[in-house]
This record gives sequence, structure tokens and C-alpha cells, in this order.
Amino acid sequence: MFKRFSLIFSALFVAFAALADTGMFYFQRNDFGYNSFCDTTVESITFSPKSADGSQTAESGYLSSTVTRSDGSTVTVDLSKIDAVVIPHDVNELWTGATSAVNVGAAEPAFADATEGVSYTVKYSVTDKSDVGKLYLYRADGSTSFDVVGQEGYISLPASSVCDTICISRRDAAAIKAEGFIVKGENVTLNGFYNISDKALTGFPAYSVSLASLGVTDASAIHPSLAVTGGYLVVDYGDGSVPVYIDRASGNKVGEIALGDADAKGSVASDDAGNILISNYSDGASTLKIYRTYSVTEAPTLYISYDNKLNLPVGSRIHVRGNLDGFAVITATCDGPYSQHYIRWTVNGGVLNTHAQVIQVNSPSQWSGLSSNAKVVTVGGDYFYSYYSNDTLYSDIAARKLSPQTDAGNFNNAALDARAFSSSRYLALYSVPYFPEWSLQSHLYVYDVTDMTKFTGSVNSSAALMYNADVPSYNTASVGNAGRGDVTVSPSVDGSDLDVYYVDNSTMSLGCTRFRLATSISPDTVIVGKSRLIWIDACANFPDYANSISNIRRDLQKIKDAGFTDIVVDVRPTMGDVLFKTGFVDQVKKLDYWGSSSYSYYYRTATWDYLQAFIDIGHSIGLRVNAAFNTFVGGNLYPYGLGQQGLVFRDSSKKDWVSVVNTSSGAVNEMNLTDYDTKFLNAANDDVQAFILNLLGDLAKYDLDGIFLDRCRFDDFYTDVSATSKAKFETFIGKTISDSDWPGVVSNPAKSVSDISWSGMPTYFKQWMAFRAKTIHDFIVKAHDKVKSVNSKVRLGAYVGAWYSTLSPEVGINWASSSYDPSNDYNNYSYRYWANSDYKNYGYAGNLDFLLIGAYASSGNVYGTDEWSMQGFCTRAANYIKDAVPYAGGPDIGNSSGFENGGQGTAVTNSVDACINASTGGYFVFDLTHVKKFNYWSALKTGIDNYLKTVNQ
Repeated sequence: MFKRFSLIFSALFVAFAALADTGMFYFQRNDFGYNSFCDTTVESITFSPKSADGSQTAESGYLSSTVTRSDGSTVTVDLSKIDAVVIPHDVNELWTGATSAVNVGAAEPAFADATEGVSYTVKYSVTDKSDVGKLYLYRADGSTSFDVVGQEGYISLPASSVCDTICISRRDAAAIKAEGFIVKGENVTLNGFYNISDKALTGFPAYSVSLASLGVTDASAIHPSLAVTGGYLVVDYGDGSVPVYIDRASGNKVGEIALGDADAKGSVASDDAGNILISNYSDGASTLKIYRTYSVTEAPTLYISYDNKLNLPVGSRIHVRGNLDGFAVITATCDGPYSQHYIRWTVNGGVLNTHAQVIQVNSPSQWSGLSSNAKVVTVGGDYFYSYYSNDTLYSDIAARKLSPQTDAGNFNNAALDARAFSSSRYLALYSVPYFPEWSLQSHLYVYDVTDMTKFTGSVNSSAALMYNADVPSYNTASVGNAGRGDVTVSPSVDGSDLDVYYVDNSTMSLGCTRFRLATSISPDTVIVGKSRLIWIDACANFPDYANSISNIRRDLQKIKDAGFTDIVVDVRPTMGDVLFKTGFVDQVKKLDYWGSSSYSYYYRTATWDYLQAFIDIGHSIGLRVNAAFNTFVGGNLYPYGLGQQGLVFRDSSKKDWVSVVNTSSGAVNEMNLTDYDTKFLNAANDDVQAFILNLLGDLAKYDLDGIFLDRCRFDDFYTDVSATSKAKFETFIGKTISDSDWPGVVSNPAKSVSDISWSGMPTYFKQWMAFRAKTIHDFIVKAHDKVKSVNSKVRLGAYVGAWYSTLSPEVGINWASSSYDPSNDYNNYSYRYWANSDYKNYGYAGNLDFLLIGAYASSGNVYGTDEWSMQGFCTRAANYIKDAVPYAGGPDIGNSSGFENGGQGTAVTNSVDACINASTGGYFVFDLTHVKKFNYWSALKTGIDNYLKTVNQ
């Protein structure tokens, strides 16, 4: 089903039919306003192409002026102003077509039929190759882009990438020819190509609600301000009441924030990472106090205490841009009368500079008091402000300004916010009327201030102006102290759109306008060729990312530029705590990492959501974001003098969860063994499985593209021989085993995997191998069901070592297809030493959506056919998996023999070729820290580029 999307038309042919429950439609006018034309179910709407000269004809107008509702009534649309249709709700069926090719921009596109689940290729040709930039594929929920290499090219759409809709365009408006292309979605068939306008910003109202519905009874008493954190919008009324938080997707009130000792008579603001600032209102001689929190449910702590001796009130308008855990700028605007001042603080490396700078602006005359003062905001080093009654919009650093809009005297231009997004900078101005009794509406302006040379003209006619519209009003009565409002700009929760939230006391309106950018990228992107995935280990990368969103952004962009499609970010390291929100286990506070010559701890002091930062940034630049999850682990006993940490060390009652090892001294719990560093949990323990499934359920609540289970296995060849496992094994074989015979009948501590042969193994050894494989298989099924029940869009995968011959018996997993029988594989005769005919039934590949295999051969064994070469690992995996699931193989480029000292760029480049062409699903590399340490960026990009050339041939 379709999500919200916009199609910007330039001589297109589209026909909508049988639109059920579509709700409100909006047409975008070419002056970027909106005509709302339908607030009930629509039965039919018809679009037809313009004639060749662009004129309208009676037979085939650009848009039929009469639209029929399902109740039989009709509505008339002003055709002369329509540029686009915005559909904010699901659509059951869109138009279909037939025949061959389409020249985008021509009068009649044409299409080709196809079937869902089959791979297709788009062929394009550029008519005018001058200033060729990017080829953009726009989806119903976003876009991605590819370099236009020449005048002709191909984009492969594998079966796994069949999607709702893709639109092809050129930023320089040159024609693009496409052939043989169709896409299908659930209950949707849609074929076609849309020419996207060069106006990169398209907005539509997401929702609007009355402040009365949130409990406001006296509009004249409030001075509202806004902040955004996670999925919530925080509203501070500035009247001393506790700020409320609402669901930012719907506008519905959720509750009141935890205010603690903070005084919310001033205002709120939020930084780029979701940290919230809450200020009191200081008169000209009292202390300004600004509190900080990251969560609506955690009481804030005092962050700034400023001894205000300016004889100017301050606190009614604060602003922060950047990340308080990295680099940020905080501003607080002074109120009048006759003020030209704001106070500024800076944050460097997460450390607040407590020295406040009092700045007097130069350009305007003084602004006024609480109801009319300025809000000074910053983005990209520039500062913007506007206020009543001057109503000029100023850029202080660039020394530019926009003259007042028409009828400015009746409006207060004091609500501003600015935000960098998708390589551009955007400025929002919310203009609030003083006289709602005159039926005046608040007005939202959004500007692209990336190129400040366009910041000229007037507020409502600047070349930088991208959006200009009234917002709904819920009040026409006079309001004392009217004209008070706020606006804040934030990427949407999934990072693909830009949301602008507004509130004011004059019209009693609170709402959101959503912007789809031509350069914004959906997390659900179309991938050229096979997937390319890079692993981001939690421990090794912790010093770079634990407290720095800017470092995350820096490196994810490098990953994208190198040609990767996916990141796999580790959010549950082996010590068992997590880097995502859950109530079932603690958050990671410190992790061990290798420094210049020894191991030490790195501490996390940041409070922002670690995983969410990767999701927001990754999705905003077109990377799919997957979480890596160490499964059956519970704590670490560090062998290098750092002590211990994790759940099983904090809670002694969890000792029974820990694996029991068959040793020469008998069955011993790992907690009593110093040679077992990572303490594994027993995968056969029901309580352990329930605990892990709860964690996976919370992880699946995130807007992830995938979850990969790591260490979803037993610890080693000798585990688990606990009483729990014994009881379950007895049920499995239908026999009772005496305690005196256990665990000798299943495991021999004197035998290793390399000792497995026809003789010398315990009585029930093969049944024990099958039982362990069944235990992991059955858990995989439960995990898949759990994840899908929470978020059906998230794919569940696993990471395994590619050495099937020894890994399977070693750790008790069968990552093959259930149709592969190792006991009957005559090419691998030795497998029958440990696999019986029942073993094949517990191959779990078919219960996953994707599989990563570590083809961890040495740098000298890139190519080959044997099991211990990268290419051989990936080739042989096809025999085990048998198309049950797509898989991606690849090397460890830091720990495997020959890679540990760097200097293996050629081997890295060749590894892409060896693995991606031998794997059905793509290429996988471990780990990002090695890429950075040995500077393998160009080696990887060369390998990926070489592969993509073969895709486009």
C-alpha cells in the first residue's frame, strides 16, 4: 500500500481509478500554495496529458476540472494553477499501461508489462548530455540517485527490489528515455516515469489540531514554544504549567513531561540529536536557568546558570543548533522594550563554554517586549532573526535581508527556526496574526538558504522562498497578548522527510507540514546490483561514536561514497548490555577497545539514542541501516585486567542462565571458569530465550531495515551440558539418561572437532549434534515471528562463519537449507561423521530473510575453490543454502592472516570481485575500524565500482 507521496507533473499522463478511503487530497499550485478540493472519499479522478504545445484542450485537459466524489457530488478544480497532486493516505489502485518506451516530458508515456518477483532493468538515454549530474529514482516514500556515466546506461532492479513506484528524472531537465520497466507493490500495480520539477522542495500539510483539544482554555495567557525528541513534540505554554508532549505523527497528546526542578515559564528548544533545553523566564536582574534532558520521562538537570544583570528579560525564546554532545550553539533572545541583544553559548566536544557572549545586532532597530520580540536562530554559521513591527527577515552574518510581506503590520514575524538537511539549509518563518477576529490566518514560509545570494526580495516573494501557505485556524475571537507562536524544523522520525511544526495562541493552531525533498532519500531505497554491507563493531568503534554524532555522520558519508548500500551497526556487544532503548537490560556505559598498545575502557557520557543516530543519518543519505545483535551472551570477564561487566555479573540469580561446560573435571558453569571470557547463555533455556525475544521485540520497534543475529549459537563444542539441556535432550530422543552417564554419552572433553571420526565419539553424539541444531533452528523461528509481529518491514538475518565443515558441529548450528543433507553429501564425505539423516531438518536458512557469511580467509587466499579461500567459501555456500535465502559473503580485513598489518589494498579490491559474484545477495566486509585504520576506502570503492560496471553493461 502506498504511503504519502507527491507527484510533480510536467506534461504527464496519469489516471487514478477506484480510489478507496483516500481522504483529503491537495493540489499544489505553481505558486506553491494549496487548493484543498476533497474531504470525503473520492470515486474517480482523471489526469490527461497537455497537448504538445502545452495548452489545454477540451478533449484531454491537463486535469479534469470536475472531480466526482463517491457520494455522487462533484467539485471543481482551478486547472490553471495546478502543478501537482499530494496524496496523504493509502491508495488501493493506481494506473496501468502497456507497450514499449517513454521519453519523459513527451505527451504520452508508455510502459511494459511484467510480473512481481522478476528482475528488470531500466535503460536510459540522455538527449542532452550537457552538465549531466545525477539520475534520480524516486519512490513513493523517497528517492535515491546514481551517477549518469554516459549518454546511455542501465539500472538493474532485482526481484528483491520490486517496490511501489520509481520516478526517473534529471536535475538539469534533460530528457531521459526508459524502456522495459514496471514495478508492483502489495495490492498495487503502477507503471510509469515522472519528471520531477527542479523545485526541490514539495510540502503538504500532515495534520493540524486545535490547542483546545490539548487542554488550553486561556489563549491570552500562553507564550508557546516547541521542541522535538524522538517520536514526540514537546509543547511548553510558557505560563508555568508543565510542558506536554504529543505524538509528532498525529498531534495527539500523550502526557506531561518529567519537569523535575526545572521552571518552564520561559521556553523549550531541541538540538539536532533530540536533547531538550528548558528555560525559566528571567527578568532583568534574576538568574536565567536552562535545564537539559534527552527524554520526556527523565527529569532535566541544570545545564546553564546565567547571572542576568542586563536589565533585559530573557528566556522567552531560546534556540540550539548542533549537538550538545558534540558541537552546538545556544542562543537566548532578550526581550525589550528597546532591545537589540541576544546571549550566546557554545559547546565544543560536548563541553559547554559557560562564558556567555552578549551580542548586539547591527542591522535593525530595537525590537520590543515579550509578545513582539525576535527569535535569533542559527544554521551553518549564519544567524537569522525577525520581529514586530519591522517584519524584515534578517541574515546577520551574510548581511542580507528580506523586506516585509504584504499586510505585515497585522502579523508578528518573530517565530523562526533553521535546519541543515540533505546537504541543504532551510529556514522556516511562522507569521502569526494579531487579529484573529478579522479571520486572519497564520502563515508558514520556508526558504532554501543554502545559496544566500538568493536571499533577496521580500518575505513572500524571495528567490529563496520554497513554500508559502496559510495554516488552518481554530479561533476567530479576539485574543489579548495575541501574536505569540513558535516553529521548529526537524527531520521526520524515519529521516526521509523534513517536518516543520508550528504553534500559536492567536489561531489556537498546532500542526505539522511535511516536506519531501528531491534530494531526500528513503530508507527503503532501490539498490543497483547486489547489496554491499559493512559491519560496525560496537567495541572497536566506540571511541569514535559513543559521544559524537558528527563522527557518525562523517563516516557514514564515507561509507555511502565508497559504494556501500548497507551498514550493520552492533547494538548489543558481547558483554550483553545494549545501545538501544529497552527496559529489559542496562544501557552500555563503557566498552573495551584496543588503544595504541593496550586495552582500556572508553566511557559513554552522551544520552542521545545511539542506534537512532545511525538510523537518522544513514537513512538521510540513502544507506539501509541494520542492527547487529549478539544473541546468547550475558557478560564479559576481560583477560587483560579490566575486570568484568554485564548482566550475569550484576545479578547472581542469573548464574543458572549461563552455559555449563563439559570439562575434564566434570560439568562446570562458565561463571566458574576464567578461560571463558564471554559468558554465553544457554540457548536451550526457556527463560533465556524469552529474555532475548523481549530484547528483539524492543529492537524491532526502530525504523530499521534489518536485524542480524550474531552469536546465535552455543558457545563451543563442549556446551551446554546443564540439567536443563539434559532434560530437553531426553525428550528429543525419547529416552532417560542416568545422571552417572551424563554428559559422557553426548560429549567427550578429550575430543575436539578435529577428532570426529567413525569411532571414539559418545553413544548419542550424532543425536546430540542434531538436538543442538534443532535448538537454534527453533529459536530462529521464534525470533523471526517476534520481529515480524512488531515490525513486518524489518528483515531478520544472521551472521555465521563460512566454514560449514567445522563450525556446524563446533557451535551447534546448521545455517544451511533444510533441503541440504550433509549426511548424504558425497563431495563432503566427512560430514557424515557428525550429521545423521535427521540433521538436515534443522537447517534454518529458509527461516531468515538474509544471511551474512564471514569468508574469513587470509589475504593470500582471495580466489580459489576450496573452503579456505574467500571465493571458495562463497561458492560452496550456494550448495548448502540452495537459494533458500539471499546471502552475502566477505572478508575480515583486519584480523585474518595477512590483513593484520595493513597494506593489502589489492586483496581488498579483489575480495569484492571474488565474493560479490559468488554470493547471491552481495558483499560483506568486517569491520569499519579496519577500513579506517588502514585507509582501505579507495580499495573498496575501486572494487565496488568495478562490480557496478558489470551491472550496467
